Formats: sequence, structure tokens, C-alpha cells
Amino acid sequence: MRKILLIDPSEDIHTTLSELLRPYSIKLTWAKNLADGETQVLLSRPDLIISEAELPDGHIHKFRHWRDDLNLETPIMVITAKTNIISEEESKKLNIQSYFQKPFSKDAILKKILGLFYKNTPLHKELMDIKGVEDYIPIKIETFLMGSTIPYDLYIQIGKEKKILLAKKGAHIPYDQITRYKKKKLEYLFLKREDFQDYVGFAIRVTKIAKKKKINPKKIQKLLRNTTELIVGDLYINDISPEVYKEAHLFAHASFQAIIDNDTFADLMITLNENDNFLYSHCVGVAMTSYLIAKQMGWVNDSLLFQVFLAGLMHDIGFKEIDHSIFSKPRIEQSKEERQLLESHPTRGADILRQIPGVTPLVIQVCMQHHEDCIGTGYPKGIKKRKITPVARLLYVAEIFAELCIKNPREIYHTPFEAIEIMEEQYGDRMDGNYFIALKKLILGEKNVEEQLKQEDPFANTGHLKIA
Repeated sequence: MRKILLIDPSEDIHTTLSELLRPYSIKLTWAKNLADGETQVLLSRPDLIISEAELPDGHIHKFRHWRDDLNLETPIMVITAKTNIISEEESKKLNIQSYFQKPFSKDAILKKILGLFYKNTPLHKELMDIKGVEDYIPIKIETFLMGSTIPYDLYIQIGKEKKILLAKKGAHIPYDQITRYKKKKLEYLFLKREDFQDYVGFAIRVTKIAKKKKINPKKIQKLLRNTTELIVGDLYINDISPEVYKEAHLFAHASFQAIIDNDTFADLMITLNENDNFLYSHCVGVAMTSYLIAKQMGWVNDSLLFQVFLAGLMHDIGFKEIDHSIFSKPRIEQSKEERQLLESHPTRGADILRQIPGVTPLVIQVCMQHHEDCIGTGYPKGIKKRKITPVARLLYVAEIFAELCIKNPREIYHTPFEAIEIMEEQYGDRMDGNYFIALKKLILGEKNVEEQLKQEDPFANTGHLKIA
């Protein structure tokens, strides 16, 4: 979890920032003066300091003493009612990132914070251009189906910050207005954050009736992709509340069953590579590939299939606590310390999921084990095949395939056929051959793969989480 230290005597400032940061995975600690602030720096080692320039017991210049004595590299944001309080040269020495004049814009300061913490997260690059991110969820205008009745209030943004009501809950989506906004190149409409679960339910209902009403499958896919992208963003960027988990739980199975019904596997990979959001494409690619391998294995239990899909969606949840600038570096450029930090994400992810009511032990264990390999050279525990749950071994295969096939900021991506060849040559005994055969049958076709699948109890080696 990211940590911010606020140093300011004003209770109003503390209350404002607390409410602003509540939807995000950010812990706010408060100190009313420099002396208390120095103590909190020693105790909590914050990722960011937000401070008033003039405090009851001194000036911001004292931060220089902290930096020298504590070897502190923490960035600083200054909020103040004064102007021209410090030189540009001194600002650089203190690592002051920005100044905000009191009273400050909530949107502006939130965007600056998120920009510092999540600057390489694709979803936040998109959200940084949108006003009112703390109160509203942006929905791509292209996903709206004309004539549908909406179960939430729908808003449009006018100017920099103002939003006005476009359609009330229970109304039909206004065809003429939506068409006009599209022509004006408007990209988003908005709903209030508290109504997002209603939007998820709406998307599921549309999916279920799509075939009966012969709605264009491509239109449905846009709706599903946008909804899933928002859910993935909430899971991987914001605080994971039971409500957020419930949204993912409700939506996952229905949405991807609909997409799979309407597209070939190759078409799905192409669709994912058309999306600029790597986080979304990777998580969904792993979830989808895992689900299809499980189906190929003959696993038919709906509860199991859903857990396989959900484990794929959440397998990298531990990255939410790691600086995304490290994640985006090519492996060859990562330091030993950075690599160790990245390799802690399965453990971090399992710890996060344990705190969410309703997440099954199987999903948690798969998150913990998805980088373990069959010969014991994986991480975090270096355990071998017999101690790895079958679903984790399956997901290991799916993730390698997704890494090779889906475009990402670090590596060149390949066709599915090239990926199969690379996996065969480079990963060999590290993969469970049974699940690799299932993947080959999916990609190359049943007739072109001679190896036979062996049946295995998918719940073997689950036991207690202490195994992993």
C-alpha cells in the first residue's frame, strides 16, 4: 500500500485529503508540525510528503536536514497560501515536485498524486485527462446501446469540471444526443462512482439478451471490454473493497462466455492487441487462456471454471503495491533489488486476496504459485510440480503464452503459432506438459496434435495455504 505523510496543522486539509484518497490504495498519516513529521518519517518511511511551507515550529527549509541525515529521497508536494516561498534550485535539492496554492483544486492534487504513484499505469494515463475522477466513472460513449433503459443517472462533462445530467435512471439512452456527441468526437459519458455496480449489472443483462435480440456482437464486445477494463482498473489500482470484488465476481463469467461465443481464439488475441491498456490486455488474456485450457482439459464444473478465470484476472494483483516504472523496464535493465521486488508480487497478491471476503482458498493459492515451475526454479518458494496445485500449473502455461502473444512495453510480441514454438524450445520441462498439450490443441487444432491429455484432479495439492 502506498503511504503519504501530510504535515499541516489544518484539520480541514487532513479531512479533505482523507476523503479524496479513500477510494485508492493509499494510506494517509497526519502530523501537525515538523517535529511530529520527522518522527512519522522515521516510523513509516512514506512514499510522498505533502506539507505546508510555513509550520508552527519552522519552515520547509528544515527538510534539507532530513534529506541529509536520513538519506531521504521522498518526493515532496507543497500546499501553501504563500507565493514564491523557495527558489527553483532549492526546490530541486529538496525534491519538491509541485506547489499547490490554498485553496487547492481537489482534481489537480489528486491527479498529481496518482501521476506520481501510477504514472506508467495505462488506465490512469487515460483517467488523468478526465476531471472529477474521485466522484465519477468515465464510460466510453461508443459502448452505449441505443434504446436501452439505463439503471443509473448518466452525466456529460461541460467545460473543465462541470457535469450535467444527461439522462435519469429508468430513462432510455437518448439516441439523438449520443449520436450528436459522437460526431463532436466526445469520448466519455459519466456515472457516479456509487452507481458502478448498477452499470455492471446492466452490462450482464445486455449480454444475456444480446443473442435473442440479434444485437451486433461487436457492439456487445465493446460494452464488455469497457466494463472489464474498468473492473480491472479498480482491482489493480484502487483499494479492493468487497464491493469491487463483487463486481468482478458478477461480471467475469457472463462477459467472457459471451465474447468466446462470438469470436475465434485468434480473433480474441487480435482484439486484445488492439487495446492500448497493457494491464487490461494481459490480465484478461491470462484469464481467458486459462479458462479455455481448462475447458480443453474437460473440466466442466462451473464453480471450478469460474475460479480458474478469476485467478487469471487477479493473478498479478500484487503489482498494485509496486512502482509501475520498475515493471515497465526490460528485464535486462532491472537491478537485482528491482527484480527481487517484482518477484515479491505473488506473496503480496496472496496477502491482498486473503483480506477480501469471498475469495476462495484456491484463487489465493493460484495467485501465490503462478510463477512456480515444475523443476523448482520458479518463485517465490522454488517448489516443484508435486507441491503446485494443478490450476497454478495451468495458469503458468497461460501466462507464458499471454506474455509472448500480447503486446507489452518490454518485449516483442509474437503470433500464437510462434508462441507455441518458443514455449516448446525455451520452457520445456518447466511447464506441465499436460496443460501445454491442451494449449497446443487450442491453437493448432485437435487433428494436428498427436499427444493425448491425461486427466488430473484439479483440486489436488490445494490443502492448506501453508503448502505454498
